[in-house]
Amino acid sequence: DVASLDKSWCNEDQIILVNALDEVMGVASVELWYRYSPDNKSWTDWILFGSGPTASASFNFTFPMGVGYYGFYSRAYDKMGNYEPALAEANARMVYDNDPPSSGITPVFSYWHCSDEIVFMAAANDILSGPARVELWYRYSADNSTWGEWILCQEGDSSFSFEMPEGVGYYQFSSLGIDFLGNSESLFPKESCRFFSADLNNDSRVD
Repeated sequence: DVASLDKSWCNEDQIILVNALDEVMGVASVELWYRYSPDNKSWTDWILFGSGPTASASFNFTFPMGVGYYGFYSRAYDKMGNYEPALAEANARMVYDNDPPSSGITPVFSYWHCSDEIVFMAAANDILSGPARVELWYRYSADNSTWGEWILCQEGDSSFSFEMPEGVGYYQFSSLGIDFLGNSESLFPKESCRFFSADLNNDSRVD
């Protein structure tokens, strides 16, 4: 049998343990078989992943079909060459998801801003494990040429209020989606604006 899996969802290779028992002739070798489905509805035929020359063997399963649903069973040979019958159904299952979610933020209504607050709406989407949260990040430039590092502004909500913490200058914004397995997308500019002061001569009045 395939030993009980530690988890039912994962985003990295997994060690799968197979054990067999034949008290009369003894076990000669064991095999790990898998099948795959992209949608948990239509499945491939059973595929041999590997074999081991003992009654117990561990396999570093690499999820060769990519993101999706996997079923497993094992088969064994005894020392007389008898071959264990194939199962009709899997006796262990796992979902593999290493794809990052996608996310977006509402467009900045105007590139030029004299108000020191922008309200963003953000949302994330993930097909398999689902979005866990979405974050708002920004980076700043005084000259629109040299940019600072990305800085986390807020996380965990769909509505974000941004208040131009660096003052007058240029800002770029990115949402970052994270799913329930910890997969996250890359940061890149999705919106931008230039913040300027309406008080051009610093007399505490709007000019």
